[in-house]
Amino acid sequence: MTAAREDPFAIHLVVQSADKLLIDLSKKLRKPLTLEWSESIKEEYRRPLMTVFRETYNFLKHADTDHTETLHVGAIAESNILQLGVACANYHSLFDGWTDHMRLLFNFAKIVAPNSFVMKTDRPVFDAAFPKLADMKFQDLFNLDIWNETIVLAQFPNLKRERYEDLQDNEDLFGSTFRQLSARDKK
Repeated sequence: MTAAREDPFAIHLVVQSADKLLIDLSKKLRKPLTLEWSESIKEEYRRPLMTVFRETYNFLKHADTDHTETLHVGAIAESNILQLGVACANYHSLFDGWTDHMRLLFNFAKIVAPNSFVMKTDRPVFDAAFPKLADMKFQDLFNLDIWNETIVLAQFPNLKRERYEDLQDNEDLFGSTFRQLSARDKK
């Protein structure tokens, strides 16, 4: 969705849902999350800060009760990248695995917020690589034919297969004629 430059609010709802799901799974599995930042907040500040953190999500989720309210938007698209990075790290901590999509998204989070996502042990490699990316814009990462770039294929060998598998759910809709679709409606 991010690569397609979809609506950042729609992305935000998906990211926030993933975050909440991972928090709930962590409790159910009794396994800690790698980046459970809310645990480091003093108890008396936790509720107000979580209210701000979930403000956009709850605003959209409860439109029937807050439809007369206004919402401060801020840098929601950038925030989505950071929250996706957190979700990827937390998924990894719960299930001890990464898909290539997760690794790629986590690397995007490193580029956007290196002080938050680059570990000290990885810092020298990151600092050596960053000058090659420093003058790029975030959109440039997606203007490439990213699925076929040699370096991407080498670093993320499963990315193309994962993307193909993820998009299979679209095949029935996008691969059908309108005649076929409307015929299904009659059944």
